[in-house]
Amino acid sequence: MKIQLTTNRKSKKAIFMDTVRWVCYCLLLLFFYSMYTNPSFSFSAGLMIPLAVAVSFFEDELPAGIFAIFCGFFYDLSSSRLFGFTSFWLLIFCVAVTLLRIYVFKQNLFNYLWQNAVICLLIGFLDYIFFHWLFEGSGAKIALYNYILPAMALCIVFSSIIYFIIRKLKLVLAERVEKNLDEAAEDSDYDDEDIRT
Repeated sequence: MKIQLTTNRKSKKAIFMDTVRWVCYCLLLLFFYSMYTNPSFSFSAGLMIPLAVAVSFFEDELPAGIFAIFCGFFYDLSSSRLFGFTSFWLLIFCVAVTLLRIYVFKQNLFNYLWQNAVICLLIGFLDYIFFHWLFEGSGAKIALYNYILPAMALCIVFSSIIYFIIRKLKLVLAERVEKNLDEAAEDSDYDDEDIRT
């Protein structure tokens, strides 16, 4: 009887589809960054946060965490914040979203929307505390009411569109795992003689 080791290697098609999907995610990140830095689209403040949450809602922990770090870096660059501040918090929040999706909650729009709303409000609150309240004191409420809360509200409003874009990319560019019995039999490593012995 011969013993064969099996590995969890992906096919070339699956690797190509994963690469295309992640390139699309990065292009969306660059698009939202360019919108945020463009003065005529200043309403799009922080669409990188719902993007990071949506990607973490559909991907595994490690890639979601890495993508959240990059989204946070781009958010910090575009809003002239301390480099890495938002990345640190997005890493923690997005990995938590992924783990909650895997172990606790179902993967649906409602769960994404409330988790995204909580994360947007937390990021806005941390931004207010560390960049406005500590330095401006009582004048920080102007920044809260005029900039932070409207920006986070727009993030929450546009998050469902981002959810459906990421969901469509994941559905179209993910390898189909389901196989019928004939394909599974052809892929098996054992032939009839090995099974009988």
